[in-house]
This record gives sequence, structure tokens and C-alpha cells, in this order.
Amino acid sequence: MFMKKRIVSLCMAIVFLIAMIPPIVVHADAVDVVDSGSCGGDLAWTLDTKGTLTISGTGSMYNYGHTDSGYSVAPWYEYEEMDEITSIVVESGVTSIGNHAFLGCYNAGEISISDTVMIIGDFAFDNCSALVNIDIPESVIEIGSYAFSGCTSLKSISIPESVTVLGDGVFNCCWDLKEITFWGNAPSMFIPNNARYEYGTFWNITTTAYYPNNNPTWTTEILNEYYGGNITWTP
Repeated sequence: MFMKKRIVSLCMAIVFLIAMIPPIVVHADAVDVVDSGSCGGDLAWTLDTKGTLTISGTGSMYNYGHTDSGYSVAPWYEYEEMDEITSIVVESGVTSIGNHAFLGCYNAGEISISDTVMIIGDFAFDNCSALVNIDIPESVIEIGSYAFSGCTSLKSISIPESVTVLGDGVFNCCWDLKEITFWGNAPSMFIPNNARYEYGTFWNITTTAYYPNNNPTWTTEILNEYYGGNITWTP
């Protein structure tokens, strides 16, 4: 009888000790930082093991160039070349996306832009060929030249009424772009002083573009400025 009590007491003690051990939680979706650095005076970038490139902080992003431009390439350029960047997140607080910032992020199928961004720079998303849809926030006032050039999978896009300037060749060679919707006044057309870039906003695409009916800024003269492709204009 005494032996049975000892065995029961021992078993209870073991159960108690096991209960005191904290559970080990395995996070299957845990990610680690692959690389990080600075991309603006008060901006930082991180790339994680899931392929998400995140821009965080406050203020403007640095402007970059491409490999033969004479300007510094973006600090994550080597990962662009290896197709490791699959999504891009520009967080709240960022006010501009630099020139050539995400040029050649071929595998970036998801791109999120916060509503603090006011300027999308020249060639910012050039050749992001996996991009199908993107929301441009109503904070954006300027979209630079060739910003979405070569986004060959892009299906549709809306230009918020906040946008007042569109650069040359913005949608150059966006072959799958079938619908563009303008929600405000006709943006002015900006063409750089470099004839090499004067191909027109819609160069080499066939699309339908919608603009606000009875908006006096959408004149025939303005519509003729948006040249370069086969555009069906619909008020």
C-alpha cells in the first residue's frame, strides 16, 4: 500500500513538472532579414527571406540610376538581378519613390504604396513585369517618366484626381493594359529635354482610357497630347 502511494505521488510530481514546462511554439511563417540598409536621409530598407522588400521611415527616397547611367544603382539591385524580390511594401511616412528605385524587379507581383507618397519617380517600376494590379494612392501628385514602362502584365490602373503631372512614356510597352481610368482633371504632360524619351505616354499599347464626363480640362488638344498608342477615349 505504501509503495502504491509513493508511485502515485511520483506520477503526480512528474505531471506537475511537465505542466510547468512552457510550450514550444514553432512559427512556420517566421521570416528573417536577408539584408538591409539606408535608402534616404531617414529611410531604411529591409529584404526578408520571403522576398518582401520593405521601405520604412519618413521623407524622400534617394534617386538611383541603372548600371550604365553613371549613377548609383539601388542598394537592393543584386537581389533584383537574382529575381529574389517578390513583393514591395512602401510604408506610411515615405513621401517619394526615387528614380529607378525598383527598376527590373521582374518577380515583384505585389506592390503596396502608402498614402503618404506624393511623387513616383522616373522609371520607378520600370520592367516590373510580374505586376498585374497596383493601387495609386490619392496622395500622389506626380508620376514620373517611364514609371510603369515595361510592366507587361499590368491589366488596369486608376489615376486618382490628385495627380497633376504625368511623365513621358509612363505606360510604355504595357501590352496587357486594357483599361486606364482618370478620376480628376487632365494631368499635364511632362516631356524631358531628351529626345530619346519622347515616345508618348501610351507608346506601343492598345487600351481604353476613361475620363470624367463634362470636365472642361479634358479638351481635344489635351487628348492629342497623350499619343504613342491606340487609345479609345471614353468620357
